[in-house]
Amino acid sequence: MNIAKANGIELAWDSFGHADAETILLISGLGTQMIRWPEPFCTGLAARGYRVIRFDNRDAGHSTHFSASPAPDFGALATALMAGRRPDVPYTLDDMAADAIGLLDALGIAKAHVVGRSMGE
Repeated sequence: MNIAKANGIELAWDSFGHADAETILLISGLGTQMIRWPEPFCTGLAARGYRVIRFDNRDAGHSTHFSASPAPDFGALATALMAGRRPDVPYTLDDMAADAIGLLDALGIAKAHVVGRSMGE
């Protein structure tokens, strides 16, 4: 496991395959650690000639946690959104997308195939 500073936080990440190979970035769902992408799956992709990167989203695994912020009240979120107001949350999906781009930037990767599951789709 490695740690990269990206988008103002620390992201834990792993890499499989050659650093100069075409990259696949694997994004897990909200609150799910990178190990949700099993190592045999990652090494299988690497064996096909790809560099595979998986990482822990913010608030998951070994990446930065926002422990000082309370867990979201999904009812209050829905009410705010239905009223056209921005909910009071510590970060948004846009922030999480910027995390993925920031990780690629920190690793010097200009482009990648992106594969997600659950929220990562």
